Amino acid sequence: MTYIASFKSLLQAATLVASVGAFGQAGSNFVLTPSAVVGSAVLAPLLGGDYVYGPIKTDARIPSRAIIVSQPVRYDYVLFSAQEEEDLWSYKQNILNAEQIEIEKSRELRSIKKADTNIRSTNWPKVVLSGESVCVPLVDFAGSKNWRDHLTCTPLEAGAGASLLTKAIE
Repeated sequence: MTYIASFKSLLQAATLVASVGAFGQAGSNFVLTPSAVVGSAVLAPLLGGDYVYGPIKTDARIPSRAIIVSQPVRYDYVLFSAQEEEDLWSYKQNILNAEQIEIEKSRELRSIKKADTNIRSTNWPKVVLSGESVCVPLVDFAGSKNWRDHLTCTPLEAGAGASLLTKAIE
């Protein structure tokens, strides 16, 4: 009897271990699933993923985008009529002409702005250094084109100010 009791307990223990082992194996796995955009709808899993029942099969390959090895085969051709070809050509020419006009306008504006900056940049103080004197135009003629004809001169004194002025004019 003791052998039978011990055999029964041993059988119960083995059944218990086998059942625990079965429950210990992963019967389901949670796999994160990204959301997908389909037209105007966004399909997203409720909890961010799905439960997959059974063992997870791992793929050792490096994921990469699909690439095309050669040119796609084109099976059908839709040819334009002569009128459609002419209309398409004139449409493209109108677009190119409009773009060319815009480019020319922007070039003109840039040249006008550049001319303005050149005029402003060449409007330096009108000073003439002649020998030992500095000459500037009179106030009434400072803005005229012949300002060099109406100069007033001041002699330079030998000193630090004269050397600085000479360096600034050079």
